[in-house]
Amino acid sequence: MPPVQASPAPVPSVPPALAPASPARMSPVPESSTEAFPAEVVPVPASPAVLEPSATAGPVVPPISAGPVRRFLLPDLGEGLVEAEIVRWLVAPGEPVEVDTPVVEVETAKTVVELPSPHRGRVAVLHGRPGDVVAVGAPLLSFHPPGGPDAAAPSSGPPGEPAMAGTDPAPSASAGGTGMTGTAPTLFIPAGDTGMTGALAHAPDPGPGPAAPGDAAPADGRAGGPVVRRRPLDGWRGAVARKVAAAHREIPAVTVWVDADATGLLAARRAVASDPGAPRPGLLALLSWFALDGLRRFPVLNGWVDPDREEIVESAAVHLGLVVQAGHGLDVPVLPDAHTLRAGELADAVRRTVEAARAGRGGHLREPGTFTVNNFGGFGVDGSTPIVNHPEVAMLAMGRVLERPWVVDGAVRPRAIVQLSLTFDHRVCDGDVAGGFLRHVADLVESGDLP
Repeated sequence: MPPVQASPAPVPSVPPALAPASPARMSPVPESSTEAFPAEVVPVPASPAVLEPSATAGPVVPPISAGPVRRFLLPDLGEGLVEAEIVRWLVAPGEPVEVDTPVVEVETAKTVVELPSPHRGRVAVLHGRPGDVVAVGAPLLSFHPPGGPDAAAPSSGPPGEPAMAGTDPAPSASAGGTGMTGTAPTLFIPAGDTGMTGALAHAPDPGPGPAAPGDAAPADGRAGGPVVRRRPLDGWRGAVARKVAAAHREIPAVTVWVDADATGLLAARRAVASDPGAPRPGLLALLSWFALDGLRRFPVLNGWVDPDREEIVESAAVHLGLVVQAGHGLDVPVLPDAHTLRAGELADAVRRTVEAARAGRGGHLREPGTFTVNNFGGFGVDGSTPIVNHPEVAMLAMGRVLERPWVVDGAVRPRAIVQLSLTFDHRVCDGDVAGGFLRHVADLVESGDLP
């Protein structure tokens, strides 16, 4: 869907080059630069102007001081992509940047990427907020070149307090504006508070003042009680929401599960651990290995559905997704061509991929995979019915390993039991295939043999 041209309310004191686009969707500006990361030099008014917000979103941050600025435009990200969504800012107004300094995370239809600054300078303006959709060629941020004005971000409070934009400054002759009303203020939170270089956050609407005696508190029309909090479904949470909603809407999913005796398998792992030179694969790596073996027998589970052509697509290669609960939220990095790896190579690749995602070097929710595995036992739960990683057709999952009474050779004994589950798309197969795959994986678990 092509971007919609924004129409912000004009303010006489703001040059057209600095007029903020609607945060909901920002359109490109003409640009003749041939740089890989284009930038445009524009003047800044002699006095900081009051920028009028759009009717639907929070304000764009005003420039920090007078002087020329360069605008960093969203570059062509390839693969026919025409827009990207701002996930989070990695810099704040007033902050110095060097060439290749990461300044913003954006999400495309394929993945989440960090964009580096193409120039040195000091950040002047952030042209959007998390959740805004920016067209290729539209401005992302502006900054002063080296030697330009050296000022901190605008502050409406005493020194040491977070700088704010969107408050109601007193009108002045130089501002020429009318102030900003109707939106919650935008806060620039210092680095120590968020764990990142700088963050753009939006303060909650304070709402009405204290209620007079006898007045009722503001009520939620659905719940009938006071609203505790509202927050936008945007950024990474929004990306996850769209992903799972598409799966729930389009895939007629069914889940089958089975309990498996993993006593022998865990004993084999402990025996290997005594040898410093031998690899000790984690449970997710073992589950991945068993899944690869099962997909060789049941290849229809390795692929996707093409709804436009009404075809079931089976992939010759296994691009294995790994569900990871990272600091930024749910992530699904993909191991390409996992079927070509040997057991030790697979274990190393799984460990490195999971560590990278948890360290915030992921952002792979949109990477194309063909099958996904999920170990949710770390949450202390026995089982679940996971949502298929759309547009794939199946996900193999395991819960926690728990000692339970189990009948072995006619006697009840304590055994290490794990629940395995397979959620599959009923369009591509029936219970015989799904049950056969899951039973095969369970047999491998119960064999006690390491790959």
